[in-house]
Amino acid sequence: MKIKVSELLESLRAEQLSILREAEVLRTTSKEALERKPAPERWSAAECLEHVNIGGAYYITGMERAMREDLHPKSVESYTEGRVGGFMVKALSPDAQGGIKAMKNPKSMDPRPMHLPHDIVEEFIGQQTAILQLIESSATRDLGKLTVPLTVAKFIRLRLGDVLRINVVHARRHLNQALRALQGK
Repeated sequence: MKIKVSELLESLRAEQLSILREAEVLRTTSKEALERKPAPERWSAAECLEHVNIGGAYYITGMERAMREDLHPKSVESYTEGRVGGFMVKALSPDAQGGIKAMKNPKSMDPRPMHLPHDIVEEFIGQQTAILQLIESSATRDLGKLTVPLTVAKFIRLRLGDVLRINVVHARRHLNQALRALQGK
């Protein structure tokens, strides 16, 4: 997929703002509701967000490092997704009917039940705000040149544009899952 950088960043920015608006309701959700699982084998809302937080902590640091080490920032007109990044975005995205495919994630990305639910919500909102700032500061960067290592295979490096897209799609996927969990679905 080849796209104008300005269009890509604007679509990511709009989606990220939507995620932040929708996540606000979780700040006033009870601890019990955040911890309630819709079924024994399903994640609670807090677990959905904690899963995003685990990956977000890694990728935010990686994106910040890539931008900091970019000694000669320059913007470019268009962006072409990488093969691995494009595959990951497609796998995480909902289908045309809004459905999502179940995916098995590495154990290192499983939610850890050691944080308080409202701390998880605040961390989620903080990370999503940081990603919004990274999207905005990416306008002066070559999204295809800067790379960030993949969490589960650090020898694979993803393009900055792909990492931004993956993080936005991943947050959307699991925020929707968290909101469904609150409804018992």
